[in-house]
Amino acid sequence: MRRRQRGGKRRDASAATFDLRSPVWHGRHHKQTTRSLRRIALPSDLADRPISSRWRRWIDQFRLDIQTFQDRWGRDGIEQYVAADFVHVANAVTFLRDDVFQTSNLPRRFCEWGCGFGLVTMLAADIGFDSVGIESENQLLHRGEQTRQQLLAGPPDDPPAAAQFVAGNFLPPHSESLADDPTLPSLNHPANDPYETIGLDVADFGLIYSYPWPGENAFHRRVFAAHAAVGSVHLQFCGPNDVQAWQKVGHAMDA
Repeated sequence: MRRRQRGGKRRDASAATFDLRSPVWHGRHHKQTTRSLRRIALPSDLADRPISSRWRRWIDQFRLDIQTFQDRWGRDGIEQYVAADFVHVANAVTFLRDDVFQTSNLPRRFCEWGCGFGLVTMLAADIGFDSVGIESENQLLHRGEQTRQQLLAGPPDDPPAAAQFVAGNFLPPHSESLADDPTLPSLNHPANDPYETIGLDVADFGLIYSYPWPGENAFHRRVFAAHAAVGSVHLQFCGPNDVQAWQKVGHAMDA
């Protein structure tokens, strides 16, 4: 789930191909980089694949919780919500685990940038990832903790794996220099450094998931490419029927 600006999602024109060899702005200094991401081909039927009754129960309960929250909306500083397609995202995470992580030595650590209620973080934990959800809004972080407690209180013979929720802005320090627009919403959430809190860096996660604000798809990928370890994967929910996965290749070096 992701906070959304009113007016709908603007389609990202760079979604088809993305190569960080192209120039990007670092503050006022224009530098050429050799960072690049490779698009991972995801199966076209992920949104239609069946999920377990357990996950269906989680998603149905989660949607009910979202609706209840939205019906009470009107709090200062909390924008309206639009939920991701959780079936599509859950199946994409499962596919990446089976296709990429089974044949690599990537750490099975998962991070959700802007986790909100935390369902995707919990789904990733349930299939074997050490999962962390990062959220800058305290009210939403509290809802993520409620989600965790609610799911952990499920059937005692089949409890989900635990996940961790951390307060802070998911952007690593100095990520603002990678933005080509200083008004992007993710830049305006001052908060503590969550990576210092958990003792991990972006490079310690094998899989990072985000549901970007409108217009932030490419910015999220730049941040990932600049800070993630080679081989790690960035999964983005970009809108209905549009889930994208990118893998970092090569190494980063400023020319």
